[in-house]
Amino acid sequence: MGFSFLVLVFFCYLVWEAGEWRLQARLYPWAIGIPMILLAIINIVQELRGPKEEGESASSNTPADFQLTQTVDWDVAFKRTANILSWIVGFMAGIWLIGFSITVAGMTFGYLKIQSKEGWPMSLILTAAAWLIYYVVFERTLLLPFPEGQVFRWLGIE
Repeated sequence: MGFSFLVLVFFCYLVWEAGEWRLQARLYPWAIGIPMILLAIINIVQELRGPKEEGESASSNTPADFQLTQTVDWDVAFKRTANILSWIVGFMAGIWLIGFSITVAGMTFGYLKIQSKEGWPMSLILTAAAWLIYYVVFERTLLLPFPEGQVFRWLGIE
């Protein structure tokens, strides 16, 4: 319950802090923050109620327990973890270096082609769909400006 309370406090502060911003700037924190506040409240209420049935333990109420896998070898689990962390770090580095717009398409295509071993048609279609959704929702509908990548700044192209 402590974690749920911290989530609630964090998102309440996020929404409150964004309240004085201009409308375009506060759309994103509000679009994320308000649903998260509601979900945190629901989660706290469910945790305060306790288990639904008498025979049910409190831990069986959670969707997943933290436990190390017993069916996958430690080396395999370590390699998988390192692999996904590499993709996440690569995505963040791509956003910083070449910007969000290009990185969305590049990382989507790269993940589908390299990691998932999808064929060319499926990789291209899903990449185009992901980029189009990003572009329509964030660039055109919400008018959220994403800064250009650092490489473009270094080269004087903005």
